[in-house]
Amino acid sequence: MYKVRFHLGAGPNFMKWQIKGPNNVWYADPKTESLFMSDCTLNNNEKIAHRINSGVHKSVCAWVICGDVLIVKPYEFSGYEDHDSVNFNPRKCTHWVNSVGENIDGKKFEYIFSRGNKLFVPVGVDVAV
Repeated sequence: MYKVRFHLGAGPNFMKWQIKGPNNVWYADPKTESLFMSDCTLNNNEKIAHRINSGVHKSVCAWVICGDVLIVKPYEFSGYEDHDSVNFNPRKCTHWVNSVGENIDGKKFEYIFSRGNKLFVPVGVDVAV
């Protein structure tokens, strides 16, 4: 199992994808690398998200749990028209949301991939929670 999130902490890995595995932590630069994650769930600690939304300093409160992660070159993906973007920004909304603003906390997907600092899921094929 892996936990993936966008790292916003100060330092050399600022604004990189953080991948936490059972024994290690890796970082992927979204300018030159994309992630392909399989067997995924969108997780969120709502209590922390609500505090951040009300103005408290940010702390980690959302991540993707996945069975496997591949780091690949961004050009290896095509067919974005069949995918929806998903986003988490607790300053704007306390939930993971899709492109039309629906709360998708806890949703499971066969796969999720990144392009830059954005995440994409297949349209219409999410797995019920």
